[in-house]
Amino acid sequence: KRVVCVGMGETSADVTNQISEVAAACYLALRNYPLLIARLPYGGRATNDGYTSRLLGWVPRQYIQEYYGKRVEADLVSGDPHRQLISDWFIKAGFTGKSLQKNDDFVANLLNGKIRHVPHGVARLEGNTVHFTNGEHVEADVVMCCTGYEESSIPAAWLGGREIKDVRRLFKHAFHPDFGPRLALIGWTRPFNGGVPACSEMISRYFALLCSGKRELPARPDLEKRIEEDCAREETAFAQAKHIRTLVDYTTFLDGVAELVDCAPKLTDYLNDPPLLYKLICGTIIGATYRLRGPGADPEMAREVILRLPVVRDAVDPALVPFALAGRVEESAIPKIHEIVERQFAADAELV
Repeated sequence: KRVVCVGMGETSADVTNQISEVAAACYLALRNYPLLIARLPYGGRATNDGYTSRLLGWVPRQYIQEYYGKRVEADLVSGDPHRQLISDWFIKAGFTGKSLQKNDDFVANLLNGKIRHVPHGVARLEGNTVHFTNGEHVEADVVMCCTGYEESSIPAAWLGGREIKDVRRLFKHAFHPDFGPRLALIGWTRPFNGGVPACSEMISRYFALLCSGKRELPARPDLEKRIEEDCAREETAFAQAKHIRTLVDYTTFLDGVAELVDCAPKLTDYLNDPPLLYKLICGTIIGATYRLRGPGADPEMAREVILRLPVVRDAVDPALVPFALAGRVEESAIPKIHEIVERQFAADAELV
């Protein structure tokens, strides 16, 4: 069969790759480039979860784009075709504004010709002819559309006639103002990079506290104000992916809900525990980082797990620490924390 595959999310990356192994011809039609990163960057030494550190999550976007843009550009002249293609697409995608596409399994078949990239959308179909928006056309037996999903809504009848048309109109993507703490819609968060389960766990912890009466939702005027603020921030952050309403910034979302739970780690509490402080700033953010204090805390277990987290050399630069911490900790503590991170980073024998 001759197949035209349309779209390139993480599902399409798998399906297109599998089709290309058996098809007589496989074309990949894309209107836009995905924000592609390697599943196993850093020379395969670690997964791309290394990008979810607080250091990267807290640094203003302009510093991230300038600093890491140089690293991406360096891959263009690395001599490694796989890295070069990923970096080329990453740059063409615009660096930010959409979700990361973390499935690069298809790249090998793109390079060897089993997948033929058509950087244009489909204009129309005429019989077995697929016409693209640039005027080119190919003959095909099958068109496989992998262009995303409509976000299903809970039937309005279940919610007293209320419709939920946009998850961003819920507080923390979970709480409808009309229902308050009686109902939580858990799982409608898709982080830019990071884990859906971690976001769901944090909302579940907050909901449990609401159900037990140990926490209260903000008063309705404040609740609606916060919804508007969160929505505006997400609209700006993901301007190139307005159709994916579940998108959130991983660090911002987790920290925001952690403040409501009162379980966010206080970095200045760990100035006398440099290894832990270092991992909290430079290591991957996981649920255990929110178990050091607050409801449901297990400090010993959390510390043990956090200390096992890898720090990825290529995803961390201690020079960014002052920019990341500005406005988040007492200004007088920043030089001390910066010094600790630099010292721990230099001595870290397990850097990958």
